[in-house]
Amino acid sequence: MPAMKWIVTERIGWVDLLRGVVVVLLLLWHASSLPAYLGWDMPVWLFLVNEIFMPWRMPALMFLSGMLLTRALRKDLLDYYRGKARTLLWPYLVWSALYLLTFPFPNGSIVSPRSWIATGYLWFIFFLLAYAVVAPLATRLAWPIVILPAAMLSAVGGDSTLGKMSFFAVFFFGGYFLARVMPGILRARAVWVLALSGVTVVFTVASVTLSAASGEHFFQFSIITAPAVCAMILLTAIVASRIAPAVTSTNVGRYIAWMGRNSIVFYLAHFPAMVAVGQIATALHVPLGLWLVAANLVVGLLVSSVLARHSSRFPVAWLFRIPRRRPHLV
Repeated sequence: MPAMKWIVTERIGWVDLLRGVVVVLLLLWHASSLPAYLGWDMPVWLFLVNEIFMPWRMPALMFLSGMLLTRALRKDLLDYYRGKARTLLWPYLVWSALYLLTFPFPNGSIVSPRSWIATGYLWFIFFLLAYAVVAPLATRLAWPIVILPAAMLSAVGGDSTLGKMSFFAVFFFGGYFLARVMPGILRARAVWVLALSGVTVVFTVASVTLSAASGEHFFQFSIITAPAVCAMILLTAIVASRIAPAVTSTNVGRYIAWMGRNSIVFYLAHFPAMVAVGQIATALHVPLGLWLVAANLVVGLLVSSVLARHSSRFPVAWLFRIPRRRPHLV
């Protein structure tokens, strides 16, 4: 089955489900890390729970975004870039301005050009935009010419913006190049699933143990972890593809898959909502403790869900994309 046909027909199932799971885990991470940033004491065990998923979470989202690149590249080049300007550049500028104007921990002044580069939590959208710009050329090259230089730049750049962008480029373009063989991967025999599971367990135990000892994200942005992270991504893709029919037949499963289809909206909207919850709790000196994490998660989900539900209607549509035509009134 051609890669393009497979992506269009299958993404409604396991790809959206897996993206939705990543979004849930991202919201859980921010729900607990933002209170710590604002000065609230958070338990170590909660940090370690998040560390279980940290090496896999954003690389997996990048990988899935790269898989879906095939469909976008079928457009005329001008239409392709117009589409990326509508759906990536515009919301990045809107939400970066909001972040720089209102939040207590911005990258810098709104008038500084540097402040608009990978702004705060919006780095993911910025990276997607950068990859989209070079994708029409990069995807015409053989995969080693794209992946290996990105890996080397990541090793040299470390946790700088260039290093991080190169690190995630490995997974984004890896998703594109592997999309055509994913049907075969998803049909992997039990022995290969067992091998991938073994790598995942060993790496996760090592990651959590080292993070507990150091008190920080031990393997974050480390290109030497790429083979293990790729194994984790492929394992979760296989598992998601096999359980998607059963899971998406439930209300919870359909909601998570819907979150996946609206992942950009959830990514953009949840963070400001959680910051507002934290600021209100701090101002009122309410001793919420772990309840603040729950409040962040509930409010983040609620605000994002409402905006996603109305993301095609005026004026909400303008927060996430430039509408092709006059949007419907609410």
